[in-house]
Amino acid sequence: MRNFCVSVCAMLVLLLASDAEAQERCNLRQEVPTRVGIPGDVAIIFVRDQCFGVYENERLAVRDGEYLFGYASTGGRGHETPLTIPSKGPHRVNRARPDHVSVEYDAPMPFALFFDLQGRALHAGDVRRKNASHGCVRLPTFAAKAIFYGFPLRTLQIILVWDVEDLQKLWVEGYYGQQAVARNPESRSRVFQWGGASFPIDPDMLWHAED
Repeated sequence: MRNFCVSVCAMLVLLLASDAEAQERCNLRQEVPTRVGIPGDVAIIFVRDQCFGVYENERLAVRDGEYLFGYASTGGRGHETPLTIPSKGPHRVNRARPDHVSVEYDAPMPFALFFDLQGRALHAGDVRRKNASHGCVRLPTFAAKAIFYGFPLRTLQIILVWDVEDLQKLWVEGYYGQQAVARNPESRSRVFQWGGASFPIDPDMLWHAED
């Protein structure tokens, strides 16, 4: 019985420590900027610091009185979440499911927004540990739900970048700041990505919501 109590206490200490670390690692204007030069709606994941920010009209978004920023958890060793390739443009949501369960890992993925064809998604999950997913981007539940229901998913841009400094470099080079495009009412039939150019939708990337 004593050993059991010691184990439970040790586990609680670890959980509290992890939660405290997560709370401290994402700060406005340091790891997460309050403004970005990207038009439209965009979720940016800062992989180095395991933080995220959601922006609309180039400012940090607010939903239900909460700023949409905080800590995230991306892929661990052997399952790294790849950074966005600027020349290909931001990721787009190709499938949305509020109550998805991973068949491969038998794990719940609430408010899942799939952004590539390898099954990676933004979704609610445990974010207390850094780099703890199998390639997805875990977000706090309040943020994942706010994104899922509070933004036009067909035009939401998802960008995974190493850190704020790298994002700034890409602004200077013209990526994201000049070439990303704002919300467009025609996006149901066309995909608008970079430089105002339009591209036919890839049949494999059609956006659809699942019940």
